[in-house]
Amino acid sequence: MTKHALILAGIGWGNLPLWLVERDLAEGRLVRVPAAEFGLQGETLTNAYLMHRTDEHLGPATRAFCDALLRMAGHRTVP
Repeated sequence: MTKHALILAGIGWGNLPLWLVERDLAEGRLVRVPAAEFGLQGETLTNAYLMHRTDEHLGPATRAFCDALLRMAGHRTVP
């Protein structure tokens, strides 16, 4: 099942793109959860993992992307 289908089935809640759920919202199958319900300024804390293969070198674009994500998270660059 897709995340969208699981949410529609009442299994849980999630964050999906508006284009994917706008019809469900309009027809009452889904409702918005106010961002304030998630915490300070609508933000949630969650773990994120950045993974890549170790048997191949990262290309320059991938390395720059990984380094930028790690800097934003307050971590060092990819070794």
